[in-house]
Amino acid sequence: NPASGRRIPCSGFYFDGDSSKCTFLASSNWLATSATIATRSETFYFEKFCLKFQDKRKCGTTFNRHTQKVLIGFAAETSNTGSIFECVEKCYNSWIYYGFDCYSILYYYEK
Repeated sequence: NPASGRRIPCSGFYFDGDSSKCTFLASSNWLATSATIATRSETFYFEKFCLKFQDKRKCGTTFNRHTQKVLIGFAAETSNTGSIFECVEKCYNSWIYYGFDCYSILYYYEK
C-alpha cells in the first residue's frame, strides 16, 4: 500500500467498471468469486496462478473469464480434468498435448 508503506497480500482482484472500484483478494478462488462476478456485467476478475510448466515465450498470456457463458462451435478436443487450473494448463500447453494452439476453454464445475 503506497499510502501506508505496508504490503497487501494479493493473489487476485476484481475491478467493477461501473463504480471504478477495485477489490483485492488475500486468497483467490475462482469458485468463491463467481457469484460476485456474474452479478455485474462490467466486473472483471484477475488472478495470478502458476502452471506446471511454462513456456517463457508465453509469459504475457492472459485468459479472459466469462461466467455463465457457453462456447458455441467446433470443439477440437475434450478432456476430463480435476480442476479449472489443470484445464487452463492443458489449453496453455495445447501444442504439446494436442498439436494445435488452444484459444478458449469451457469448464463445467461439479455441483
